[in-house]
Amino acid sequence: MNPNFTKEQITAEFTKLVKTNPKKETLLKYRSKIYSQISSSPDSLKFDTKLSLGFYKLRECFSLAAFVFPYFLLSIFEGKLLSPNSEHFNLAISSGILPLLFVWFGFAEKCYYYRLDKKHISTYEHQDQPLIIFSILRYIAWFGVGICIIAVLWIGPMAFVGAGGSALLAFKLINAKREEVYWLINYDGILFIEEVEKENKINITHKFQTFTSKTTPKMIKEEIFIDTIWCGNQDRNIIMQHIKNNIDENVEIFSTDKEENEINFFEKIKDYNLTLKEYSIDEY
Repeated sequence: MNPNFTKEQITAEFTKLVKTNPKKETLLKYRSKIYSQISSSPDSLKFDTKLSLGFYKLRECFSLAAFVFPYFLLSIFEGKLLSPNSEHFNLAISSGILPLLFVWFGFAEKCYYYRLDKKHISTYEHQDQPLIIFSILRYIAWFGVGICIIAVLWIGPMAFVGAGGSALLAFKLINAKREEVYWLINYDGILFIEEVEKENKINITHKFQTFTSKTTPKMIKEEIFIDTIWCGNQDRNIIMQHIKNNIDENVEIFSTDKEENEINFFEKIKDYNLTLKEYSIDEY
């Protein structure tokens, strides 16, 4: 039997960090630290890949639709398609630029950075969005907040009657930043592995340690998740061989030809006598 079903994933190091600072950022820092350690190791397996969101050319289609929408909207009001000589043609084109940028960067490709050593599979992922975009958004937000403050001082609280939504948006965008996610798979927490040939990906069902920050008492616990390694242009066989060299020989490995035939491992787990550990932070 796969010994990982009974192998506890909760560690003293992780528990100590959570006790010190039981916030979401703690989990991010813990995983990012391990990612950096594996990245700096000369013996680790490293590869990167990108994945488009949705169907083929989704980003291009939605961006084009967002750009031309103001043009067609103003054309409806005019009762005919706007020509370059029309009074509102420049307004229609300029009004489409901002929606175009929002959609283009909102549907940006997902970037995956995989790092594998002899104990872990660590993943860092984010959308392919330039950081300068978020810097510009923050500067615009601070400018908007300043305008709101001046308006309140000049006009009074009534200034928020007409511009309340803009003020809330400005305050929200002050902390605008690219969402970055780190995942961590321990080899001794892997329950099942599934290769999907057509999509050239590897699904890994595993146990991992996490904690709840909004409950009383705060809990540190094990959970189950299915992470996917998107191999992209990489040779899946090389990646699988590295994983096989570091997992227990009793870990079950499945293979399927396409995504539609993937196994529901959350249902399969019910056939095993699996108990997930859970402790309050104070009693661990």
